[in-house]
Amino acid sequence: MLEQKRFHFVGIGGAGMSALALLLLQAGKKVSGSDLQMSSYAQRVKKQGAKIFLGHHPSNLRDAEIVIFSSAISLDNPELRLAREKNIPLMHRGELLADLLKDKMSIAVSGMHGKTSVANMLATALLRADYQPCVALGGESFDIEGNAYLGKDPYFVAEADESDGSFLHLSPTYAIITNIEPEHLNFYKSEEKIIAAFLQFSRKVKEVIFYNGEDRNTKRALEELESSKKVSFGFLPENDIFAKNIQENGIVTSFDCFFKQEKLGRIEIPLLGRYNVANCLAAIGVSLHLGLDFKKLEESFRNYKGVARRGEIKRRDEILLVEDYAHHPTEIAAVISSYLPIKKNRGGRIITIFQPHRYTRTKSLAKDFGRCFEKVDLIILTDIYPASEKPIPGVSTDLISEAINEKEGPPTVLLPKDEIVDYLKGIVRKGDIIMVLGAGDIGELSGELARIKIR
Repeated sequence: MLEQKRFHFVGIGGAGMSALALLLLQAGKKVSGSDLQMSSYAQRVKKQGAKIFLGHHPSNLRDAEIVIFSSAISLDNPELRLAREKNIPLMHRGELLADLLKDKMSIAVSGMHGKTSVANMLATALLRADYQPCVALGGESFDIEGNAYLGKDPYFVAEADESDGSFLHLSPTYAIITNIEPEHLNFYKSEEKIIAAFLQFSRKVKEVIFYNGEDRNTKRALEELESSKKVSFGFLPENDIFAKNIQENGIVTSFDCFFKQEKLGRIEIPLLGRYNVANCLAAIGVSLHLGLDFKKLEESFRNYKGVARRGEIKRRDEILLVEDYAHHPTEIAAVISSYLPIKKNRGGRIITIFQPHRYTRTKSLAKDFGRCFEKVDLIILTDIYPASEKPIPGVSTDLISEAINEKEGPPTVLLPKDEIVDYLKGIVRKGDIIMVLGAGDIGELSGELARIKIR
């Protein structure tokens, strides 16, 4: 359906939707869109020439030839209703991405955690090696200065969204699977159905899948695939690509990179955590397969700028202020662990501010949230960010607080979001590490926290 010239996006302010809108604008299409608020993503699309409407109203469709929507949009949305009445074609975001990828040498990055970072690392490596890929990210890259890039080469790096099963629309040339674990249970209902979906996805990959060779569920999903279609990465020598001699110096991590037991060289990247080493290995695997020189990869990672809200350091003087999108217990535990050596050096505390994301996730993973904060000194919890969900009776941040207390975890404070900064002003000390965690709008506090005075 890409022959149409006028596209309308319902919910254009999201990271994924805005990336596709930007690519269409750069390709010469007319784009309009609506959302409930003017996010930074919507503002960028507007600056690039799109017509943006606040609120969802039938009149917003105007002369649209095709309407794009995501799973976050209710099917009784007034714009979708009018499109059906007027027989304007409707297309899910995943279907549009599949159309954009179908004639490209596509690399789809999938998995529960790390998709945006891996996709950005790969896209950055290609760009710095003088390739010109198309890129569609689920976050704000400091390397490509946005979440989308329209290149002239046949390569296309894109995130494959498993949250609503829409990654099954894709038939990519290559794929990366970072990890598979219980997540999005409001959609999948069980871990077995998640694994089955990734198996189905893997069967649609045309060439090679690069996968986490130490993730149990990923190995289960891929066990039927012939070995010639799989390249593993990890920390053990059994993997095709693996890391050894990992060292952290301040906020820089370095490691020796091996491929098929041969040492290729040493990678240095200005990020913390073993999970970021694994992310690097995934990007390196694809890059080598595509013919990139390892020396170019060393340079690319050494100068890597990263993605907003993925371990983004907002302040580093008397306090260290870190903002991260982590919203799943596994992600939270990994981010916290990566800063424990820095805590020891600074002599302060780790204070986490966490905004749960979605009622369904809070309900299904409350016990796991209760365990993932065990290594911090103070937890500040605020109200659940609902995303597109309606409240569930009996589900609130209290479930997480109770789970933490059951495990005799760190002191926990429950506060409305607008009271958190004032509370911290009274308790923050020199040397403290403050972590702002969550996938909702909790990041809005970072600007204020970056300016507070330390007693």
